[in-house]
Amino acid sequence: MVPNKEVLQNIEAGKEDELSTCLRNMSKAAVEYAMTNESQLLETTRGILFDAYNAVPSYLQNIRTYKNEEAKLKSCCLVVQGK
Repeated sequence: MVPNKEVLQNIEAGKEDELSTCLRNMSKAAVEYAMTNESQLLETTRGILFDAYNAVPSYLQNIRTYKNEEAKLKSCCLVVQGK
């Protein structure tokens, strides 16, 4: 969910105060989704790495809002590509 290398460097350096409010809110919402949505709490996957891995694209596809369908498609494609 990190939009660029500079933001990643700030996160790795512990400079959370330099992150945008938008990124902080989106990250908080994604974690909340991962910890509370019933689709993320299935007995077969709860508490394993797959659950955490699956939460990010699920959040981006099902919860986050986009300005249009093209923006949504681009965002989801970047996650699949690992960017």
